[in-house]
Amino acid sequence: MTHWLDILAHNQFLSGGAVLVVLGGILASLRHLPRRISSAVERLFLVRVEIQDTDEAFQWMQLWLARRLSGTRSVCVLTRRDRQTGEDDEDTAPAVDRPEIHLIPSPGTYAFFFKRRLVLLHRQRDDERPELTGGVTLGRVKESLRLRIFSRNRALAREIVEECRAAALPSDGRIDVRAAPHGYWELVGRQRPRSLQSVIMADRIAERLLADIREFQGEASWYAELGIPYRRGYLLYGPPGNGKTSLVMAIASELGMSVYVLNLANPSLDDIKLMGLLMQVGSNSIVLIEDIDCSHAKRRTSGKNAQLTDKLTFSGLLNAIDGILAQDGRIIFMTTNHREKLDPALIRPGRADVQMEISNAGAEQARRLFARFYPQSHPEFALLFADAVARGSFCMAALQGHLLAHKRDPEAAVHTLCAKSYTPGYAPVERVGVLAARKHATI
Repeated sequence: MTHWLDILAHNQFLSGGAVLVVLGGILASLRHLPRRISSAVERLFLVRVEIQDTDEAFQWMQLWLARRLSGTRSVCVLTRRDRQTGEDDEDTAPAVDRPEIHLIPSPGTYAFFFKRRLVLLHRQRDDERPELTGGVTLGRVKESLRLRIFSRNRALAREIVEECRAAALPSDGRIDVRAAPHGYWELVGRQRPRSLQSVIMADRIAERLLADIREFQGEASWYAELGIPYRRGYLLYGPPGNGKTSLVMAIASELGMSVYVLNLANPSLDDIKLMGLLMQVGSNSIVLIEDIDCSHAKRRTSGKNAQLTDKLTFSGLLNAIDGILAQDGRIIFMTTNHREKLDPALIRPGRADVQMEISNAGAEQARRLFARFYPQSHPEFALLFADAVARGSFCMAALQGHLLAHKRDPEAAVHTLCAKSYTPGYAPVERVGVLAARKHATI
């Protein structure tokens, strides 16, 4: 051993190389020292928050920052059509339908104070996307917000996010509607609540569905005791234009629930993404799958392995609805115009526990609709209108459009519909004029 040490000590090449290695290691450590000190200081004295654009909090914070950093000169434009808090809630429509313009900070670093604490905001945008031939790019631009709060109080991070949520989702009674056009849930609108009485259904369908959901919501422990999956599925079927989607919105309004609209025809949706989306839906929410027969009709083969789209399989849809990872407390509404086209596996109990047919308008529905439009009109006008509807085949949307065309003239509304439902010159058409004369004589 001593022999080798003597050789190293007297060999200028080896001893010089050893010195260089030691010095190089020291210099490399010193080069990374400031970064390590900075990271240690941040961990001890700062709260760091990162929000990806796939999270809904990213949308909340964008609107919040548009007001918080209103003085910045480097901005991006964000347009929204939904109303903001404090605006008039009357039924009068705006004269011009213009989206609101928000100027939000563009990518970069900004500073502001929150509760007397300095906050550094860094908005980062990743523009690197794979490019195909012809200059076509794939994927999407990814963004993130990173905040450094100069405080050791972790609760400040939650308070910032909660303030952003309160600004974006005020407690004004509106219904939050979300969709997933890019593979993750986004807030796409906040609808004014709709009363159940505004959706005119036959056989008290609306009231029965509402009672069933309320009963389901109060039986979580009962489901657990029996070992039954705590989920509920509804299928609304029938001709288009009879208020299937409107009924779901009215029920959500009555129960104060959010609505998640799921489009199975989305080309970016695959089995994994669908499962992840449904797992993110809260318990106080309704999942709405509209026109499920359309995606079902595109199946290229039969069986559970059939492809609904290029990426989504029928088996993946079934597993997402009631598989082992399906969330407890979930409520799903499916709508279709053609129930006969659906696979029995999709609408069996456990996936579609309650099935309701929403047919074309009947006489009683027509009478109630007419009375709602013209509460001061003569009662026999509503009876004549209902009689005309019973002799024809009208969806509720067509009747509503007809009444809107004559919204201030109930006599014309009855007369024109009778002309469509009866042969010209038939007695009920003449009877309308008699009723109108009787009404004016009474007045």
